[in-house]
Amino acid sequence: MRREYSHFVLYCQPMPSKTPISWIIVLVAVAGIVAAIILTSPRGPLIAPSSEEDAGETVNPRDETFGSMLRVGPNAIYVDTQTAGASSVLVGIAAMEKPGYVVIHADDGGVPGRIIGTSELRSEGGEQFEVSLSEALVDGQVYYAMLHTDDGDGSFDAAKDAPVTDMDGNVILMSFEARTGYQPSTGPSAM
Repeated sequence: MRREYSHFVLYCQPMPSKTPISWIIVLVAVAGIVAAIILTSPRGPLIAPSSEEDAGETVNPRDETFGSMLRVGPNAIYVDTQTAGASSVLVGIAAMEKPGYVVIHADDGGVPGRIIGTSELRSEGGEQFEVSLSEALVDGQVYYAMLHTDDGDGSFDAAKDAPVTDMDGNVILMSFEARTGYQPSTGPSAM
């Protein structure tokens, strides 16, 4: 096709429609990452509830945050909301790289405070085990379950048995709440 405009002659040829394969690969990879993020988000896929019954369910905000915890290292802990008035805490799961203890702390202004319970020495952690407490859990109070390593003597001593930390130096712990009438999950934990 030939068109003439005043002093210029312009030849128009259709551009080849070859999209580089690398662009296609990048586009597919980005779409896959976005889909994975949406489908594995802690709040679940961004899909509306399938029925009015599903839409009416109330979800504990703590479960939204911690219910789908991922184990990202050799040490982890999960404790569900506990029953107010209980004299023990049901630990859903504790994973420990080295022998140690699950230690329950009372809240002290938003951080772990005094120790109110200590498990027996655990070689690798475990699932669905109880930690006895020195005082009953109070309704509406927040508590902390923290992993501590054993210094080798087989007996817990807060001064010697240090809290377990991740590779960034963060203490491995989980906060939980005590609520009247609530029963912690006794099913298998997904970590």
